[in-house]
Amino acid sequence: MLLVLISLDIFFSVSSKFLFSQTLCGPNADFGFGNFTGWQGDTGDVVINSYDPVTNLYSMSYPLYMPGMFQTNYIQSNHLITYNGLNGGTTDPLTCNTVPYVCPWGGQYSMRLGNIVENCHTQDAYYRMTVDPANPILMYAYAPVLQDPQHQFEIQPYFLTYIKDGSGNIIPCSYYKATATNLRGTSQCWGPGGSYIVYKNWQNIAIDLSAYAGQQITLYFQTADCGFCGHFGYAYIDVIGCYPKRISIAGCASATSVTLNAPAGFQSYLWSTGERTQSITVNPFFTPNVTCTITSVQGCQIVLTANTLMPSPNVNFSGNDVCLCDNALTSFTNFTTTT
Repeated sequence: MLLVLISLDIFFSVSSKFLFSQTLCGPNADFGFGNFTGWQGDTGDVVINSYDPVTNLYSMSYPLYMPGMFQTNYIQSNHLITYNGLNGGTTDPLTCNTVPYVCPWGGQYSMRLGNIVENCHTQDAYYRMTVDPANPILMYAYAPVLQDPQHQFEIQPYFLTYIKDGSGNIIPCSYYKATATNLRGTSQCWGPGGSYIVYKNWQNIAIDLSAYAGQQITLYFQTADCGFCGHFGYAYIDVIGCYPKRISIAGCASATSVTLNAPAGFQSYLWSTGERTQSITVNPFFTPNVTCTITSVQGCQIVLTANTLMPSPNVNFSGNDVCLCDNALTSFTNFTTTT
């Protein structure tokens, strides 16, 4: 006679850093291969007569994983895979050893875009991917490190990112720029020759791409030196993953409290309960429905709703009667449903 004792809890939960099931946005989007497979990039010169000195990028585009292409020189490489042990350490000394070379909640590798050479150079890196309808929230992490020569705004070193659709148009709410000017007051360190460096430790930015589900988009990152050729700018970058556009709920059937988690990587959160954190706990019998307004760093908003009442399990399974001796194995079929 087979006797199996099962304790079955039906709950909604996920086990990732950000309480959502993480999906890669594409092969090696997160630099998990330890190289630039799937990525492309350009180098060029800063245009000092532009009011947003985007840049005069060279027309040449090359696959960044090709041997010998700007990968190994810690000082001069414009495109560099970073890892723990790079330059004999784990943190960037120009940030007073505050910023890790690798995103702490990413994988084993990240990217540094830009170098430590004071010049008029700019560089970009970009990745093409198809938006997964089930995981349309794209999240990346960045940590800019910029010398601050206190020039006028449009000539300062900068970090820039945006996303283009299949027609080459910049997707609304994807454009973000950080310059040495607007990073003042975050963190600072003294660099080579007594230079003043401003930086921001690793931070997430999330973008809602649900309007482009099933379409190909291109994710761009760019950094640049100052327009007078005397100060550098670079940034560490990691693509964390793509996530569902929903509120996740963790809790058991008949529980008097459940935990609600909005997608990570946004600037602010406002729940219908009045709370302003990414995660909240509610009694589902008193608060059966909730909404959360989430706002991106670019100022764009998304409103998500969720029903907090947990389904109840109807336990049902079948199996064969066996004698479980000598580590013998058996199996059963689970027909459990929820209502």
